[in-house]
Amino acid sequence: MSDIIEQTQSALTTQTDIDPYVAYGLKAGTAGGQYLSFKNGEFLYGQNASVLPLGTRLAANMAGLRVGWRKWRGGTLEDDLTVPLVERRPVEARNALGDNDRSLWDRGTDGKERDPWQFTNILELADADGQTFIYSTGSKGGIGAIAALSAEYGKQYRQKPGLTPIITLGNDYYIHPEYGKTYVPRFELVDWAAPEAAADDDFPGLGEPSASPEPKPAPVKAAASTAPATPPAGKRVPRF
Repeated sequence: MSDIIEQTQSALTTQTDIDPYVAYGLKAGTAGGQYLSFKNGEFLYGQNASVLPLGTRLAANMAGLRVGWRKWRGGTLEDDLTVPLVERRPVEARNALGDNDRSLWDRGTDGKERDPWQFTNILELADADGQTFIYSTGSKGGIGAIAALSAEYGKQYRQKPGLTPIITLGNDYYIHPEYGKTYVPRFELVDWAAPEAAADDDFPGLGEPSASPEPKPAPVKAAASTAPATPPAGKRVPRF
């Protein structure tokens, strides 16, 4: 995972400006949201591990994306050093965090030593009803999915001022030499919507899964377009 950490460190230190929308989104935290996980190709949330279907459309708070180290001991979070990506703070090297004596580490179900410090990405998502989902991941596949989404978001957001990115939930897989078919999450940026429009009705299609388990992304409007992609009058999208 060192290559992913190095890429994140580069992103934190080379970004030169912050869009006003990005600054506004910095207030987002993890309070009040249900935790979203990814297991065996499915997205699960809540205490009962309810399935959030593939193809579900959600608003993504990219401005609130947090990265950094989290320390776990006995299944309990002891320390959280994650910070908003847009603050551009350097990520500390693992050996600078302490807890380097492997004999004191917890062991996983496989009996292997488990580093108490896990490099983590945390992304807030929301449906049309304002229900938030917190996707926190330290896995290679999960961090890779957020990295891919971030790269696409970074190409477009300056041409979409004030708009909220809309993503769909998907999955992919690869063949692991030891574990066989291994699923990884995928977040496709498919649209942009104005967060300031408010009413009682839901923004059309937000939160509704496609009939296909792996829908093709809807075309994104060209960056050169001067007409913002606003929802119909009286419709709304989640506001972070």
